[in-house]
Amino acid sequence: MVQVTLSEDLSVTFQPNKSDPVHRWYPYLEGFSGRFVARVLDECNVRHGIVLDPFSGCGTTPFEVFQRGLDAIGLDVNPVMQFVADVKTNTLPTIAARVQQGSLDLVALADHFLLMQMQPPPEMDPAEEISPVFLNKDYFALPVLQKIAYLKHYIRTVAEDDEPLARLLRLALAAILVDVSNMTRRADLRFRRKRQEDAPVFKRFSDVLAMMSEDIHRFPIQGLGTAHNLLTDARAMPLDTRSVDIVITSPPYLNGTNYIRNTKLELWILDYLRCEEQMSELHGSLLTAGINTVRASQETKNKSSFASVEEIVRSLGPVAYDRRIPLMVVGYFEDMFTVFTELWRVLKPGGKATIVVGDSAFSGIHVPTDRLLSEIGQTAGLRLDETCVVRTRRSRGGMELHESILTYTKE
Repeated sequence: MVQVTLSEDLSVTFQPNKSDPVHRWYPYLEGFSGRFVARVLDECNVRHGIVLDPFSGCGTTPFEVFQRGLDAIGLDVNPVMQFVADVKTNTLPTIAARVQQGSLDLVALADHFLLMQMQPPPEMDPAEEISPVFLNKDYFALPVLQKIAYLKHYIRTVAEDDEPLARLLRLALAAILVDVSNMTRRADLRFRRKRQEDAPVFKRFSDVLAMMSEDIHRFPIQGLGTAHNLLTDARAMPLDTRSVDIVITSPPYLNGTNYIRNTKLELWILDYLRCEEQMSELHGSLLTAGINTVRASQETKNKSSFASVEEIVRSLGPVAYDRRIPLMVVGYFEDMFTVFTELWRVLKPGGKATIVVGDSAFSGIHVPTDRLLSEIGQTAGLRLDETCVVRTRRSRGGMELHESILTYTKE
């Protein structure tokens, strides 16, 4: 195993995706960029086969893979993320063919909503189009909810005759929700310091449609591969043994980020949530990576199967500001061992796995996630080829942390 250190590599963050075609359609904080996926594919000289991302997020890996003519599989437990990934892969070619043939004019549609911004807002009762589950939470000002309700009604009407276009419009709506809400996206979704009394919903929607149109006009619709975006858990992959050629992924970081709560506006407005109990069910499906993902069944599982993890857990016990933190650390590495076991099962002999991970700190105790996962991956049967530190950052307490790329081979 070789360990190397590189200068700051922003390709392991979402930052480049904010300006790259199609990747930029949905704002995202977590995950790496399409440029990183492209680099890994080039370095591994991948020309055919199946590429898997078991933590697919907004579909960066599937999109980058399928547009190269390869076959991609993306897994995620969040239905919003699965939807975003599927629109950017399986819906996109259908829409692109129509736009490039001149039978669909997204620019005219964008202009239509831009004109709506200059007119009196539609008189809509939000309860007619939006589930009541969060209507009393002050997530949106009432005028904003009325406009969102209008857009939902419009999209529902479009879907009666044109489901691909309706899917694209749903993605455009999802892309603007946080921006027009009383919330802001940081490490976690939280309320703005100052509530918005209104927001230019139709202008934002128009801007996203214009951006999509620009990218779609340039999208090459020939020579594409396939993309299967599955709503499923990486700890129980519905894939055949020895069916995958390469894995490119970044699992949830052990940092308390709640990947479901951060998309609750999209889950709600796109009708994936009809009651708060469904939010709890989604939390229960997450890999243990945050305090709120520690399940009641883990209360008795306070000892790790791995000596190196248990050493850290013993250090955390007396100082942790929340008694669930040691349980979270135990659960995270136990869950990741299950994921690694599944990766070993589905990879072909000689198959590669490239994994981006970040370390953590709690109450001044450093959790070296890359070192621990390198050990756990090897315990699951994978050979560790390289650990590469690519980026440094700081914990809330000021401790220097880093992100690393772990590269494995199934022998």
